[in-house]
Amino acid sequence: MDAAQAGLLLSSRSVTERLRAARYFQRHGTRADLDRLNRAIQLERVHWIRVALRSSISRLQTPSIGQSLISQVDESQDDLARDANSKAMEEVAGIILHELGPVVGTIRMHSSREIPDFHASKTNEAIERLRALLDAIRRLKKAASVPELLEFDLSSLVNSVVRDEAGSGAVEIKLAGPRPFAVRADQDTLYIAIANGLRNAVEASLSPDAVRLPEISITWGRAGGECFLGILDSGNGLPENASLIANIGTTNKVGHFGFGLATAQQVMDCLSGSMLLSNRPGGGAMFELRWSGFENLDN
Repeated sequence: MDAAQAGLLLSSRSVTERLRAARYFQRHGTRADLDRLNRAIQLERVHWIRVALRSSISRLQTPSIGQSLISQVDESQDDLARDANSKAMEEVAGIILHELGPVVGTIRMHSSREIPDFHASKTNEAIERLRALLDAIRRLKKAASVPELLEFDLSSLVNSVVRDEAGSGAVEIKLAGPRPFAVRADQDTLYIAIANGLRNAVEASLSPDAVRLPEISITWGRAGGECFLGILDSGNGLPENASLIANIGTTNKVGHFGFGLATAQQVMDCLSGSMLLSNRPGGGAMFELRWSGFENLDN
């Protein structure tokens, strides 16, 4: 596919063809394509195509410092920009973990020896919270790593996440999707994204006033040329600042660091995918992931 062909497909009646075109411009678009992309996004009503178009427009309106060098290699500009961003985040997280991890361990060792009844102390509580923060940074570092794309069964991965994150039986989990369901992605980092979404859904659904067991539904499949996974909870829905809660450090939950959804977003960025949060008409919220499966949307 070239730019002329992709430009024609932007006005196709087929959602799949428009998505292919939008993905093409995400990877190979130039500033000369900005006018046609701006016209296309004004007419487009499908969310995931708008996401791809908006990504293309943003990249082309803000060229990177190394753009002249990027154009000299065979890889797409988006791939290089994403890899550079991921590498920087991975390196910074690695430095933090390398420097702070041993210090926290040393503080805990000395405190346990010097403070009477250490395990019941506020010092131990503060150290455990710091260790939890380091664990959150460790997950973020993993999410920022360059993905290893392999084929695996998504339904088996979902079963593993449910067993690990909701095995206590505090909520009822309903699963709906093809079994087996082969996808191509980084299994370890996709696990992190799904686990964070399910963890949030469980916490949102649990209520002391509930008269019956809370219910969460997990669905997956393929639509519009992409794989998707959705988690629907039975909580109170998203807050008014829902557009900000995927930012690192932003949370409306007491005792949380605000890394969970930011980590899930980083995973999907590395997979050239998307994460969507929205309120359900009947109550509760929906957490949805989308990414390219086996389809090669460049061809």
